[in-house]
Amino acid sequence: MRLAIHNGRVQGSTNDINAGTVKLKDGSIENVKLARPAFTLEPSGRYRASADLSLGGGVLGQMKLGPARASVVASSDQIQLTNFVAEALDGRASGNATISLRKNGLSRVNADFDNFDLGGLITLASGRAVPITQQSHRQG
Repeated sequence: MRLAIHNGRVQGSTNDINAGTVKLKDGSIENVKLARPAFTLEPSGRYRASADLSLGGGVLGQMKLGPARASVVASSDQIQLTNFVAEALDGRASGNATISLRKNGLSRVNADFDNFDLGGLITLASGRAVPITQQSHRQG
């Protein structure tokens, strides 16, 4: 690990991290890797951490997960997933997402879903079936 402290700001980075299999309360994720992890901690307590994340697959509840990858930046306010690609629910999702960590913050997802069972995902998350309609917008 490399650390630098300048004017109360702590910056650090380390070699790639191969976490292997990560056990969760309701499943596991296999072959978890973080490439080029780095962080900054401000004197105010605000932080920013970044890495390229890759997952080999796994199981979450009853949902089988395929491989996934994204560039991740987490800060005191939000988590950004850039250029993510994830295989799950018999399909593939790719795009960008910003997830707010603030109570009234704005979260956004700009993604393409290909053969992705979004209704199945919502059912797994909510515990009840929710009707979903899809529109395809293809430009040719």
